[in-house]
Amino acid sequence: MKKNDLIEALKEALRTEERAISVYTKHLDAFCTRFQIDKIYIDKIKKTLNYLIQGEYAHRKVCLDLIEQVTKDNKNDY
Repeated sequence: MKKNDLIEALKEALRTEERAISVYTKHLDAFCTRFQIDKIYIDKIKKTLNYLIQGEYAHRKVCLDLIEQVTKDNKNDY
């Protein structure tokens, strides 16, 4: 894979992460405000969705670090 292609793929991964976080947040809001669900289940849903969101943030950092590393690297083929 060429350097520019890898950087673009990583940037697309970032955009996907951002969309996923938005979707998770909207789902969290929907479950908490629109449905008559027992508070125990809402807390479990919040915990699970927050876990996913934190994972997305961690993956986002990995993507940003890789973009920086590849950008600085002199190689053109990966």
